[in-house]
Amino acid sequence: MHKAQELYPLPAEERTAVVKATVLSEAIWLAVALVGGAMLNGLRSDDWLGALALNWLPDLTGALTLHWVALPMAALMVAVAELLQRVAEARSESFRAARRKINQGINGELPRVDLGRICLCMGLAGIAEELVFRYVVIGLLMLGLTQMLPYTAAALATLVIQSVAFWLVHLEYRDPWISTITLCDAAILGAGYLLTNSLLSCMIAHAAYNVITLLLDRRRMVKDPNYFGGPAPTSYVRDLSAK
Repeated sequence: MHKAQELYPLPAEERTAVVKATVLSEAIWLAVALVGGAMLNGLRSDDWLGALALNWLPDLTGALTLHWVALPMAALMVAVAELLQRVAEARSESFRAARRKINQGINGELPRVDLGRICLCMGLAGIAEELVFRYVVIGLLMLGLTQMLPYTAAALATLVIQSVAFWLVHLEYRDPWISTITLCDAAILGAGYLLTNSLLSCMIAHAAYNVITLLLDRRRMVKDPNYFGGPAPTSYVRDLSAK
């Protein structure tokens, strides 16, 4: 057991609730990806019946090839996030307050779940969110923008728009510094997908980044006595469900 889990134990009921809430959230994204994938391929082929019958799955399978950029993308995301976070912690009280507020919620509980469940939840997040934001959103944007703009301009516009879309759905990340980290993450993943067409690499990079970030948060919990800005949350998800 990690020292953070010993210092800030999470009740078994809350661990289960955290995992269930995360899995449910990613299941919703998977449903969005299914609808979006049918829409994207219906627009591409004008065969809406075929799109609804999932005849586009071979196209998706073609994007599930592994490229060597997967681990460098994850490393770059971690490096950028850590650099920005350290600068923000030294310079911005608003960032420190925003982090403490986030740490009072599910983000303060997930790092205290066992590693196996962390990998499960973050693996699902990598799969579901990459299907939506890289495969569907980038696909739809490129389909429309390349009809109006040169390919390079369309790709750059797509990169910006999908990054903003990714940031917008992460409602808890509104501090300027945290927003910058989120936008950088989305831009790195978007650029990786546009350059390689390897959705699998983006999924792996996204999941790896999330896992590494949570493990780094475990270390911060141990080193920073004011990490939570008060008592560590122990029933956030269950309290939310009871409302």
